[in-house]
Amino acid sequence: MTLRITVECTTYNVTINIICSQDVEVSQSDTDITILVRSVKVREKIISFFKFTRIAVKENPVLHKLVIPKEPKKVFVKLI
Repeated sequence: MTLRITVECTTYNVTINIICSQDVEVSQSDTDITILVRSVKVREKIISFFKFTRIAVKENPVLHKLVIPKEPKKVFVKLI
């Protein structure tokens, strides 16, 4: 399973493909994206990617949940 994250900025688009196991769940609403990740490696890759794109990620380590806002930049997440 591959987790594809794309961030659209004004002058460029940034995409990362992360290979992960079956323990990833993605849910999207109008305002944010919630990713449930149990793997520490995958979670750290996602957090470092969003630091690079300068988007704040709310992390809940107990529930293994990451919450990403959609508002400042367009963010797309897809499980392939």
